[in-house]
Amino acid sequence: MKIKCIYENWNELSDCFELNKKNLPDADYNLNKTREYIVYGITLKNEYIWYYLCDEAFTYFPRWKPSPFFEVIDARISRYWIYSYKKLKLFSKAYPIFAYSEWANNHPDYYDKLTDGEEREVAIFQAYKKLMDVEFPDLSISEIAQI
Repeated sequence: MKIKCIYENWNELSDCFELNKKNLPDADYNLNKTREYIVYGITLKNEYIWYYLCDEAFTYFPRWKPSPFFEVIDARISRYWIYSYKKLKLFSKAYPIFAYSEWANNHPDYYDKLTDGEEREVAIFQAYKKLMDVEFPDLSISEIAQI
């Protein structure tokens, strides 16, 4: 799946979105308007779909970003994703996730280890990232190469 950033924060959103701002973090999402991003996982929280992607501050793991900030430019889901629905230990709600099996089957423990920089989890993400980057190539590069 590939998306394009059209908003960088909640204040830029048009009035067509009914926002429940009390549940939304007012944060720097480290996004670049007009940039395309590959989605490495999807979840649902606080009534919004959240995309996991490698933002402008990317180091070694994807961060989740709210879907209203983006338009979908390639709606195909990754062939490496599976679906899981897990209850998080700290919350009373369960959350769905679409991601590669190591992540989806062990959510949120896998993601916690990934963000902590655990070598095994980082290596797994890097391997899937390479596969998904090839699966959803940057077409502008080939267009420029043809020119």
